[in-house]
Amino acid sequence: VMLAILIGMLTVLTWHFTRAYTTKSINTLAYGLRYELLQRPILRMWNILNSTVEITMAQVKLSEYVIRQYDKPITQ
Repeated sequence: VMLAILIGMLTVLTWHFTRAYTTKSINTLAYGLRYELLQRPILRMWNILNSTVEITMAQVKLSEYVIRQYDKPITQ
């Protein structure tokens, strides 16, 4: 009888911990996947925006340089 009770208790405890940790593990995995799916496009768009800003700033500096070169009065 004691052996049957011990086996029953071990079965219940095993079921409980397996269920609890499986749920926690699945929730953690789901959170990680949501984070990856939501963050990657945002980070990619942020990188594109930063690249666009850098290119625009370079074009502005080049335009300012060209304007300064051709804005000088012509002396003969």
